[in-house]
Amino acid sequence: MTPDNQAELFSTRFAQIGSIFRSTAGDYEVGAIPAFGGPFSTAEEYYVAWVDAEVPHIESKPVVNQGFPRRLAKIAPSLSKSNHGPFALCHPDLGSHNILVDDQYNILSIIDWGGAHVLPIEFAEICPDDIRVFPDVFWRNSPFDNDERRRVEAEMTEKLGKYVDYIESYLPEPKDVQCEFEGLRAKIAACLRLYSEGNMNHLCLLIDELERGAQGNR
Repeated sequence: MTPDNQAELFSTRFAQIGSIFRSTAGDYEVGAIPAFGGPFSTAEEYYVAWVDAEVPHIESKPVVNQGFPRRLAKIAPSLSKSNHGPFALCHPDLGSHNILVDDQYNILSIIDWGGAHVLPIEFAEICPDDIRVFPDVFWRNSPFDNDERRRVEAEMTEKLGKYVDYIESYLPEPKDVQCEFEGLRAKIAACLRLYSEGNMNHLCLLIDELERGAQGNR
């Protein structure tokens, strides 16, 4: 995905959260997410529904993260900086395998929209996996907490910074929502997928950071 693609998705707004479909009249509408519910009018409602869907399966997840859904439920009212919208269109898998290009590498089309959803704004601020940097808190006091990892992550952080600068240069003015691409809230939003995939990193550490920041602002 290119920065202008992500900027366009970030700027494609809807008033509700849910799956997106084309009506018989040709309009795009937001409906329920299969086996999940909705449409939702607030980000809090979406996060609570996600927790409700995941709680019955907690024991199948790594022990280190079995508390993640309930921790997420506690911060759901304040997790999104845009709780009542607007909400953004999100592609389920914006990897290079879903981007069609011509012989000069000009993007012709983005495919595989079947799982597209309208989600809380922080999901649209998650950058592509190939330039994302895993939060440092995941590595502290682990075998990977070393100079080589820090060197690689410094290089990736520089690339990510340039990518985010490009995204923001494509966004129209005035901006209706403060942009925080790959910010802490976006990282927590990305943890929903990591949790569902059975990731072994201690995801609750990011919620700890958010709560510490909230306490510091009081």
